[in-house]
Amino acid sequence: MKNYYRQFITLLQEKSGFALPGRAAAGRIVLEARGDDARATVYIQDITPQNSYKLAFISRRGGANFGVNVGSIIVGERGRYEGRFEFDAQSIGGSGIKIAEIEGAVVLVADSDDENMQAPLVGFRDSPFSWRVNFNFADGKQLPPPSLSVAETEMPEIFAEEVPPPVYDFEISETVPTVADEGPVHLFTENEIIQAFSDENADISWVAVTLKDVADLGGKWAKIAKSPHISASFERYRHILLGRTTNDGANAYVVGVPDVFRVDTCHDHAADEYCSFKLCKPGEQAPGAPGYWLRWVE
Repeated sequence: MKNYYRQFITLLQEKSGFALPGRAAAGRIVLEARGDDARATVYIQDITPQNSYKLAFISRRGGANFGVNVGSIIVGERGRYEGRFEFDAQSIGGSGIKIAEIEGAVVLVADSDDENMQAPLVGFRDSPFSWRVNFNFADGKQLPPPSLSVAETEMPEIFAEEVPPPVYDFEISETVPTVADEGPVHLFTENEIIQAFSDENADISWVAVTLKDVADLGGKWAKIAKSPHISASFERYRHILLGRTTNDGANAYVVGVPDVFRVDTCHDHAADEYCSFKLCKPGEQAPGAPGYWLRWVE
C-alpha cells in the first residue's frame, strides 16, 4: 500500500465584478498526492475571460497567512477553466509548505499587486478564516513552524493501487456489499465503491458516475438525466452519485446530486423530488457546505 492524500476545496465568489453577467463565479480544486508527487486539478466556471488569473495556496503559520503561487489560469471565452498543476508534495514551489498544510486557495487577478490583491474566488479546506490578515507570499522567506501538528497532517493510506476519480473527497470502501443483480447493477461492478459521507450508512453502496451513465440506463433513468437540476450540477461538478441498497429483498437506488448547501434552494428542486440535502461531513447545514441532494428511485 502506498500513502495517498486527497482533499477537496470549493471555490466561491469573494469579489464581485469578475463573474459573467447574471452569474456567480465558482469552482473547485481537488488536491492529490502519492508519495512526493502532488497535483491540483482545478475547475472554474462563470468567471470573466477579460482578465488573466493566478492560483495561490494558503497555509497558516505562527499567526500569519502565507501564500505560494502555483501557476497561471487562462480562462476560455465561455468563462471556464479546467487545468492541472503538478508540484512537490513536501515543498510546494520550494516554499517548504506541504500539500497537507494547505488550508485555503485563492484565485487572484494576475496583475494585482501584493498590497491590493483582487481575489475573485476563494475557498477553504475546513472553516473559513481571514486569509488577508498578516498575509505574505512564502517565496524566499524563512517560515515559522506550521500551525498543524504532524499527526494532523499525516497522509492517510488508501486501499487501492489505482488513483480513484478526483471528485469530492471520497475514500475507497474496503468491502462491496452483495445485493441482487437488477437495474443499473453493472455500474456498481464497473466503478469503485466509495465512501461518500463521513457518517456512512453501511447498508448503502455508492459509486460516482457520469450523466451519460445515468441516461444510458433508459426509461425512468433517462428522464431523470434530462432534469435541468441534475444537468446543471453535473456540468459544474463532473459527477453524479448513485447509491444502492435492498428493500424487502429488492434493490432500491438513490441518486445524489452534488451541490453546496443554500437555504433557499430546497423548493427549487422539489419538482424533481430532490428535497433532502445530506452533508458530506455531519454538522450544521451552513451555507456553502458541500453535500448532495438525494432522490430515491425504486
